[in-house]
Amino acid sequence: MFKNSRKAYQIYRKLTDEEKEILERRKVSGKHSIREWNRKLSHLAVMDSYADKARGGLKTMLILSVFLTFFVSIFMLNAPVFFLILVLVIGVSIFLTALFFYGKLRHIDVGNQLRYFVIPTLKLLNRKVRKSHKVELDINLSLPNDEQYMVDEQIDNQPEDKRFKKVTNIYYRVPWLQAKVPLADGSLLIWENEDLVRERKVVKYRKNKRKTKYKVKHQVKLKLMLPKSRYRLQEERHEAIQVEEISKFYVLSLKGKEQTAHNPIVQNDEFKSMNPKYFTGLLIQAYDQIEPAAPQTT
Repeated sequence: MFKNSRKAYQIYRKLTDEEKEILERRKVSGKHSIREWNRKLSHLAVMDSYADKARGGLKTMLILSVFLTFFVSIFMLNAPVFFLILVLVIGVSIFLTALFFYGKLRHIDVGNQLRYFVIPTLKLLNRKVRKSHKVELDINLSLPNDEQYMVDEQIDNQPEDKRFKKVTNIYYRVPWLQAKVPLADGSLLIWENEDLVRERKVVKYRKNKRKTKYKVKHQVKLKLMLPKSRYRLQEERHEAIQVEEISKFYVLSLKGKEQTAHNPIVQNDEFKSMNPKYFTGLLIQAYDQIEPAAPQTT
């Protein structure tokens, strides 16, 4: 019943001081090998996955345990006292256990970009980066609807849709990753990610029912610096890729934008991040613009 809650809390208790500091600040930056980054971040990613699954269920369990205990107790008033006490003990035990875990997990939360994008992307790049190379990352693990990133709020008290009494749109802009990755072929990969989030709150005329929906666009800006000593440009160019030449490098710049699909059954699923395969697809597009340089003849 409390499987995900227990696992999340067990992992949290085993976190190092460094990992707990990252969790508290929701930020981490530095230059480390991919192996070192995985060591720093993987426990947090696994813990966050279990905690996200647990939180929705704990809310439901708190409400149900109160109602079921109350109504079952009423129906069993004529039953033997032993059974009545047993129902009360079980109901209170479930309520207190759910309350304990909910209190512990309430603030154990980081942005889902850690497990949906950062960890998988590092895994995909691992084969392209030498073990001794240091990858520079500046990661912001704030939640997509963190108030400090709110950029606009629009309130409509007379919406066009007559089903609604009031519609509030709140917009957030969350820059959450800057990265510099030296690749094994001598190239330098630089990119940054940010999420554009719309939080839409509606109040329906029917019983003043309230509902909140999210729409998240994931944006990336990518720059690839390729050594001229190893590559040359193809004659045909992709129109979406900007090319610049500096002393020893070709600099290819491109942008991407993706909106992930949301599964309403999965807790916190609307806060997915960019698909790592979409990102690596952009990188492949950049490499398609070049070919190996002809060997120099003497």
